[in-house]
Amino acid sequence: MKKCHILKASIFFLVKYFVFYLLLMIKNENTYFLKIGNIKNGVDLFYYLWLLLSLPLISFLILFVPICFTLKVNRRGVFLFLILLILVAEYLVYTYLASSSNLMNGVINGVVSIIFLLVFFYKDISKKFK
Repeated sequence: MKKCHILKASIFFLVKYFVFYLLLMIKNENTYFLKIGNIKNGVDLFYYLWLLLSLPLISFLILFVPICFTLKVNRRGVFLFLILLILVAEYLVYTYLASSSNLMNGVINGVVSIIFLLVFFYKDISKKFK
């Protein structure tokens, strides 16, 4: 059985959330995260990093093990069911923590998750459908 690579999964969460944040910036016409010049001291930097990295970190801590387990499952139906559960869990976590007023953001997050699961884990996923 293959190991799930911590580095690959970490990069998956970081890239996925950065793309997701970019999509939200475009959708909401809000470029707050691009204004790095507003960081004046350590407190500002901590606040900026907290806002930017807290969701990828929380998602990683909650979903790393389920994603690794799911990628090891060889049965197509079980795999699809587990991916669906992971997407629902991610939707619930994201909407509860960050976007309870706009539930569509959770849907966008889910679509971005599916795209980046395929980008990062295509080889593992494609084996299940051969």
